[in-house]
Amino acid sequence: KQKEKLLKKYQELKLRHANHVMRIFQALRIEVNQELEQLHSVFHNAPSCLNIGGRLVMIAFHPGEDDLIKEGMGRLVSG
Repeated sequence: KQKEKLLKKYQELKLRHANHVMRIFQALRIEVNQELEQLHSVFHNAPSCLNIGGRLVMIAFHPGEDDLIKEGMGRLVSG
């Protein structure tokens, strides 16, 4: 029973550590690829690329992107 508890605790720690590593990698990837700057560029250029009544669809993969997309879409809609 004690062995099971230790194994479970190890697995929980391993998962938490993996999550931290993934977040660090994600932050590095966002910075290296200039992903947030690219989002700003899309919103700046979208009006000239879309036909009248055209649609712009974006998918966010993390809260930082989500906030920028909501903000940018709001600016596009309000003109």
